[in-house]
Amino acid sequence: MKKIVGCLILASMAAVSALAAPSKGVDNQRLQQIWHHVEDRMTDQSDIWFDAGDYLSAINILRFENKEAPADYEYATNLGWMLENVENYDQALVVYIRYRKDNAGIPDAPFPEANFYFSRKAYVKVPPLLQASIPQHPHPNSYRLLAHAYERLGLLPDALKVWKQLVSDHPEDDAAKVNLKKTENRLASQKTSR
Repeated sequence: MKKIVGCLILASMAAVSALAAPSKGVDNQRLQQIWHHVEDRMTDQSDIWFDAGDYLSAINILRFENKEAPADYEYATNLGWMLENVENYDQALVVYIRYRKDNAGIPDAPFPEANFYFSRKAYVKVPPLLQASIPQHPHPNSYRLLAHAYERLGLLPDALKVWKQLVSDHPEDDAAKVNLKKTENRLASQKTSR
């Protein structure tokens, strides 16, 4: 098994080196194709190890992929998920924080870290991470997570604003419309019960 990992890493390093400093006569498009095949093979091998219960090997290959492509959302979230899967929550959080910090210009970069906190009921940590990303039009799940965090914190007016923004930015999102209506009804019932 260590031999497979070594071969994959060597092939990856060769492809990355060639892509970083292509020499004359080397077809960059061909190098890109080779790299994509290496990535596919690493993903397949990671799946094999996961299915076999060899989580440490799967994590090691995910670490390598994440290091080679730190802006890749899937690599970061797969690595974080695997670390959480083996109850290594501190390292998972480090992966999510590093992804957010290294990719500050990507609207979805704060989501993995915010989702981590939300799943651990640390709702107060979610708004500072996601609120700033909303004007950048992230994936609708960022709006949802933020609105639900506000709801859990008892901040229904803030949740209502986020649901309204989600419906405005993504008018095809029927689930958001349902949640908007629920939040409006909860606020209305709070006002009538006073």
